[in-house]
Amino acid sequence: MRSSLILPLLLAVSCQTITEPDILGDGDDEPVAERFEVVGYHTWWAGDAWRDYDFNTIDGIYFFAVEVGEDGRLDERHGWPESWENLIATARATGTAVIPTVTLLDPDRYISVFSDTTATQNLLEDLVELATDVSADGVHLDFEIFQPVSFAVRQAVTDLTAALRQELDARRPDTQITMFTLAEDGADVLDELALSAHVDQLIVQAYDLHWQTGDTAGPIAPIEGWDGRNWHGILARYAALGVEKEKLSFTIPYFGYEWPTTDYLPGSPTTGPAQILAYGPGTPDLPSARERATLYGKLRDTSSGSPYYAYRDSLGWRQGWFEDAESIAEKYDFAIAQGLGGVAIFPLSYGDQDLLTTLATVRADLLTAPAP
Repeated sequence: MRSSLILPLLLAVSCQTITEPDILGDGDDEPVAERFEVVGYHTWWAGDAWRDYDFNTIDGIYFFAVEVGEDGRLDERHGWPESWENLIATARATGTAVIPTVTLLDPDRYISVFSDTTATQNLLEDLVELATDVSADGVHLDFEIFQPVSFAVRQAVTDLTAALRQELDARRPDTQITMFTLAEDGADVLDELALSAHVDQLIVQAYDLHWQTGDTAGPIAPIEGWDGRNWHGILARYAALGVEKEKLSFTIPYFGYEWPTTDYLPGSPTTGPAQILAYGPGTPDLPSARERATLYGKLRDTSSGSPYYAYRDSLGWRQGWFEDAESIAEKYDFAIAQGLGGVAIFPLSYGDQDLLTTLATVRADLLTAPAP
């Protein structure tokens, strides 16, 4: 589609009225196993790690990532799709959807693209082409910004998503659109309710409730505790916005953080940014949370249920926080019990056999679960 055709489409959808969803539901008795979806991200830097995934346990694989350039065109694709043909074929053989993730993570570029109608048109055009290519079953939008934006920029994101939905419905109606949204949106950069009307799922950032450069150390994805900064709090925020819970998939981190801290107690002030951890086997540049917890002794936070460890070296105290099979199983239970649409794992390559077994058990249990 050429830009001259896309501009009227963008203008048309910006004038549409969004109908508020029925948050009480319609009495759908669809079996949980069919309603609840598990997707996982495969990062480009993980290479062939996908060969160790059990595709029978996931409904979708999100390739991470295709990047948005300054002019709105899709720029760095990290070999997608040509270098990933074996991944695509393997996933398709098990009925697993293959969906490229499109990222726009630089705040200046975010504002620039969505302030420029030409750049927004370019982005829409390339998204349509990407999502309808034979290599893809849809597209996952990961546009992130954590600072205030103008109303025009905020609306441009909604209009783009609506136009993309309209165009894909006309071209290939079964094409999926999902979108990454924030656990907390104090700057009100997104209209989550309006966006939910145009996507199949909102993939909610249910991690980084303690983040890499944060002031305190603590659980990354707590279900409970921590002054309401937890999964219950996230769900309450989206309910207050009127977003149907069936449209929400909460993210489960397979990574962790190790912070330098003032002492060993949970919630201690940090003295610098954290080092990123993988849960499973580590590398010289990416330590293993599992291995460090074995070395220093695994503790468990009584409030959140999340595991951590603490040790002291020549530079002072350090705390490592992560999620393990026990705490992740509780997150699956939460998502299912609350009636969420599913979960999204980031990233799959940072896991191990224990986490894979936990997921396989959950999927097996879903097959025998009664309808809600």
